[in-house]
Amino acid sequence: MLKSHGGNFLIEISTNDGSKLVTKEIQKLLDDAGKKKGTVTIKAGRYLVGSLFIPSGVTFVLDKD
Repeated sequence: MLKSHGGNFLIEISTNDGSKLVTKEIQKLLDDAGKKKGTVTIKAGRYLVGSLFIPSGVTFVLDKD
């Protein structure tokens, strides 16, 4: 699930147990946030992710809990 408010994005992926590759989904949100110099926050969990490019001006937050 994605929640967006202005340039801020909260990612809650239902399969956050590391069983599904989610690189494309997260990269799209990073790119969208880059257009607004926003923040992307990923809820705690295990994610299967390849390389990501974090655009200039984007804050990328990984929740602990």
